[in-house]
Amino acid sequence: MDKYGFQVIKHEDNTEGVYYNNKLIGQVMRFEDGYYSFDLNRENNGWWSSYDLKLIAKLLDDLNEPWDTEVKAYFDSIEVEDASDDDISPF
Repeated sequence: MDKYGFQVIKHEDNTEGVYYNNKLIGQVMRFEDGYYSFDLNRENNGWWSSYDLKLIAKLLDDLNEPWDTEVKAYFDSIEVEDASDDDISPF
C-alpha cells in the first residue's frame, strides 16, 4: 500500500512497519477484534500536525475497511426480535 507517501511493509518477524517517505515511523498491528491499530515508533517523538495524524487515521481506515465490511455484513444478516415492554418482566 502506498498512499499519501505511506507504505505498510511486512517484516520477516511478521510485524508490519509503517514507512513515511521511506522512514520507519511506527507499526500497525491487528488485534483480537480484527481491527488494526497504530503504534508510533518511540524514536519519532516530537510534534505531529493534524494533517499527519489524519493521514495515519486514513491509513488505518483503509487497512480496516475489508474487515469492517465483513463485520457490518454479519450484523446486518442477523434477525433481531422486537421485544416489547410487555415481554420484559423482572419476576
